[in-house]
Amino acid sequence: MFSADWNLGPHCSMNVTQCLNQNRPRQKPWAHPSPTGPSSLISDELIPDISLVSLSSLLNDVITFGALQSRGIVEKSKKFGDSVERQRNRVVFSGRYETKMATLAMLFLILVLSTHGCRGCDFAGQNSPDVRQIVKELNDSLSQDVNPSVVLALRLGNYQLEKEILTKLKRDVVNNVAQLSSGTLGLYILALISFSEDTLNLSITDKGSASSTNLGQQLSAKLGQEFKSIENQKQPLTTYYQIGLALLGLCKQSYKIRKSDVNTFTQAVMNDQLVNGQAFQVDTGAVAVLALTCLQQGHYQPFASIWQALMKLILQIFNAKTAPGTIGNLYSTGLAMQALIANVHIIPFEVWSCPKCQEVLQAAVRNDKFIIPELASQILPPMMSRTYLDADQVSCPCLKETCPGPTMETANPGPITVNYTVTSQLKSHHYKHSILLTVSEGSSLLHVMKEASKRNSTYFEFTWEDTSLGPFITSIGGVKASANDHSYWQFLNGTVPIPVGVASYKPSNDEHVFAKFSKY
Repeated sequence: MFSADWNLGPHCSMNVTQCLNQNRPRQKPWAHPSPTGPSSLISDELIPDISLVSLSSLLNDVITFGALQSRGIVEKSKKFGDSVERQRNRVVFSGRYETKMATLAMLFLILVLSTHGCRGCDFAGQNSPDVRQIVKELNDSLSQDVNPSVVLALRLGNYQLEKEILTKLKRDVVNNVAQLSSGTLGLYILALISFSEDTLNLSITDKGSASSTNLGQQLSAKLGQEFKSIENQKQPLTTYYQIGLALLGLCKQSYKIRKSDVNTFTQAVMNDQLVNGQAFQVDTGAVAVLALTCLQQGHYQPFASIWQALMKLILQIFNAKTAPGTIGNLYSTGLAMQALIANVHIIPFEVWSCPKCQEVLQAAVRNDKFIIPELASQILPPMMSRTYLDADQVSCPCLKETCPGPTMETANPGPITVNYTVTSQLKSHHYKHSILLTVSEGSSLLHVMKEASKRNSTYFEFTWEDTSLGPFITSIGGVKASANDHSYWQFLNGTVPIPVGVASYKPSNDEHVFAKFSKY
């Protein structure tokens, strides 16, 4: 039924005559580091050929060296310091990788030694003012749009959610699965797993009739198309960021994944192809780390390739630390923290300055730098010592009707009036259409636009594309923005440009919002 190329997850159905992974040898899990040498981190049984993983071996010695130094064991640390130098000369990457990766590893060593005496990470609790602020804003956003990333973040915090949120989440993914990107479907699956839903047989009742959907099968097909595009076009249909989320979604379902696809992904990591030849992008690397960590923990194959790519990415993320305390930029720090928290057994909190990262994020929250729900949802889990890998570790479904837990206080908002105008003064399109709308206080501009479209689709119907920063408006009233003629839709409060996206901006009472067709 299955070729030898397939990975079958550790919990695959025993309806298969003989579950393949029941017969294959199990690798030992990671051991905790101790001052007895590199073998305390990695069993020899895991990596049969040291030449394939010399970078990983180097990283091993680096970490052990730092641990010995912090314990004051000078004799052994000198021994391993010498070993680091020997390993540096054994790195077997061709061309530019040999020098580049050895340099990164030596930099890692220097930074490890500089962390002696650093404190660990005191994670913010649910009563932290910064956490409460994020939770309130995320919860408010669900009244307008049930974003799987937002739902997942709140569930990882074990927050209660209304039963309608789960119902809408299920209905949205089932009704729109064909249009969803591979990564977005992966996020939906992670969010549903956090509710203990069976994503391989997701039941939904719509208009009195019940049906079920296998989301694992749907995601596997989308991921297959991504890898087919890589094979034929040398690039994915979407991005490697999306592929990382898709792999994570499949892995958390213990779903079968082709070994050749895993190998293609790890080779892309080793060849620096995750970003199409551009500079390393921390958010893409962090999602890849979460996916590879899941594959490694789930004993997917080829194990050596997974482990080697994981080590390289962790090193690159560590090297992306900045003096102010971010990893990459402010908005990639949340995902980067998740990647490092998930691998704290490899790089301890003290080494990557977790407290400093937290302080930067908390200050950014207080300065309203995370008002876009999608971005805020990425920092809530690491502020509470959780990661996307914990989606299946949430204690209970925690719907408000079924489970005790922290609640989110919400007041019943009153109505407000918003004047919404779509206009263009370009020669090719010259018009102005206005509508007066009554919506609930706290409604997003996206919700206002949807209400206008319901009232008059001729003038106000719109389309958008999902991006990591929220919806990007591509057309209103049939008038499409185009990069070819440098046109776009600009949103203003009166004459002042709105500084955030339509899903994040919340008009006030009697505000006049303009959607202006413009050129740049």
